[in-house]
Amino acid sequence: ASTCTDPSVRKEWRTLTKDERAEWIGAVKCLSELPHDSALTPFVHPDDIAPLNTSSSYYDDIVYMHMDLNHLVAFPIHFTGLFLPFHRWYVQVYEYALKEKCGFKGASPYWNWAEGEARIDAPNFFNSTFFQDFDPISGLGGWGNLLDDAQVPNGAFSDFKLSYPSYHTLRRNFTLQPYIGQDPTLFTEPYLYANTSFTQSEVDKMVSGFVGDYKGFQTYLE
Repeated sequence: ASTCTDPSVRKEWRTLTKDERAEWIGAVKCLSELPHDSALTPFVHPDDIAPLNTSSSYYDDIVYMHMDLNHLVAFPIHFTGLFLPFHRWYVQVYEYALKEKCGFKGASPYWNWAEGEARIDAPNFFNSTFFQDFDPISGLGGWGNLLDDAQVPNGAFSDFKLSYPSYHTLRRNFTLQPYIGQDPTLFTEPYLYANTSFTQSEVDKMVSGFVGDYKGFQTYLE
C-alpha cells in the first residue's frame, strides 16, 4: 500500500549475520521464558488435544492456539480457504510477539530448501548446512539424538523446553515418508518422499501452474 513506507524484508536464514541469527534465537527463547497468558481459552474441541497447561510459556500459548484451531470439522484451518489467510495472520502474531515482548528488531527469517550452500538442500536434506551450525548462541543445532528421544543435542535450542503435547525438550526427527498411514483422502500419495516436494521445480509449479484454479493450488500446496 502507498502508506507502507518501510516494509519488512524477510531473509533466508543463511544470509543472516551471526548477530542477526543470535537476535532472532534470543527473542524466540525469550518467549519461552515468559509466563502463560490467562487470556488463552481453547474453544473448538479441547477434548481432542492436550489439556491447557497453565504453567506453560507464552511461546507454548502460540503453539496451543494452532493446536486448538487445527480441527478438520469444527474450525478447519487446513484444506479450506482459511489456510493461507489464517497462517499469514498466525505468522504475523508470532512476529509481533517477538518484537513487542522480546525486543526483536528484524523480520522472521525463512529457509529456502530449494537452494543450499555447498549443494542443493532438497536431495541432501539430512546433510544440509542448515543443520550444521552448533554455535550455542547463534546456531540452530543439528538433528535429534535418536538414542535420547530425538532431543536436539547442540546449538542454541539444545535446552529449549516445550509443554505440548507433554513437557519435553525440543526434538528434531525428520522422516522422509511422513504420509504412510495418514488419511488417504487428504494424503493421496502415501509413499511420497517428502523431500521431492522441496525442489525449485515444485515451487515453480505451485506459483505458476494453477492460474485461475485456487482449489487446485490449495490442494497441491497442502
